[in-house]
Amino acid sequence: MKQKKLNTILAFAHNQPGVLYKLLSLVRKKRYNVETITVGHTHVEGISRMTISFSHGEGNKIEQIVSQIDKITEIPKTEDVTYANVINRELVLLKVKAFPQDRVHVTATTQIFGGKVIYVASGHMIVEITGKQENIDGAIRMFEEFGILGVARTGATVMHREEEDMGLDRIVLPGMPGRTKTASHQRILPGS
Repeated sequence: MKQKKLNTILAFAHNQPGVLYKLLSLVRKKRYNVETITVGHTHVEGISRMTISFSHGEGNKIEQIVSQIDKITEIPKTEDVTYANVINRELVLLKVKAFPQDRVHVTATTQIFGGKVIYVASGHMIVEITGKQENIDGAIRMFEEFGILGVARTGATVMHREEEDMGLDRIVLPGMPGRTKTASHQRILPGS
């Protein structure tokens, strides 16, 4: 399994129907293939964090894609984090053939990758591993020796290593003209 070079965009969006469709349509129009996408709530009510990883399309249009996404009103913050100083992780659940005589080896292999066994049945085990894309790829290759019965992989999610001020606590939410919804732990800056 040859690892593809992926571009990664981090976007913060209002929790509204159709927002994800708009974003993915832009990526598709630039002839990139979405490899993974993860979406989840943030610490600010009404705002979701989206991490989109996609393989190269025709030419280098990353800046164009980010610029176009910035024009979507429901996505107030977008950033290309392909080369940024971020923590990038994904999770995989693997259903692996494992008869009683194999369980010690499957468990040891899981632990090599910092994972854990989360389910044991008579003929298989389910293991959970979290890590960088290349570590997940390596784990999958190792477990192929036992026989893989199923793979459920989340795709990447990223977070800046340093403190990030994406301005989420200052985003105006729909239905609240001129007002912002603030995070409960908003920082008060000197002179504010």
